[in-house]
Amino acid sequence: MRLRPALGKTTAFIRWAARTAWQFRVPLLLLAMFVCVPLVVFGEIADDALDDDGYPWDVAVLEFARDTLHGPRMDKLMLGATEVGRWAGLAILTLIATIVLVVCRDIRHAIYMPIAVGGAAMINVAVKAVYRRDRPSLWESISPETTYSFPSGHAMDSAALAAALIVVSWHSRWRRVVIPLATPA
Repeated sequence: MRLRPALGKTTAFIRWAARTAWQFRVPLLLLAMFVCVPLVVFGEIADDALDDDGYPWDVAVLEFARDTLHGPRMDKLMLGATEVGRWAGLAILTLIATIVLVVCRDIRHAIYMPIAVGGAAMINVAVKAVYRRDRPSLWESISPETTYSFPSGHAMDSAALAAALIVVSWHSRWRRVVIPLATPA
């Protein structure tokens, strides 16, 4: 006798969950595509980072870049790009974007910008502390770095800034400018 009311509540819950999932099918699909899939890919890459052998392409890619791209002009260009990608350069760009949003009276997005970019930077520091992957030392660097190599702070922080800029410009005419500029980042 007591089983019947419990089954009725369970069935009602399942129907509600199915209706809700159908109602939010597009956001759930986007969540899967832009959150779950990248997390699985990151997990696979991170698993390789924990191996003592590292990545099989590490040395080959670094030597190729040094042999084909190395030179005074390219070194100067890469040093400049490195400085922009460091925390101070990204903080300045985030601050400029935040100020522009405040001037445009878009306070919600002005609050979002530093939280998104700063949050990504904090996650990066925490994940580096977990993986503790040393940087490859094949030759003396022209821009020595003292932090761990995985995950890349430059890549993660730049991607976070680019994604945040795309989010805040999505419903404005500025997205036509922001998306092409932010996408290669």
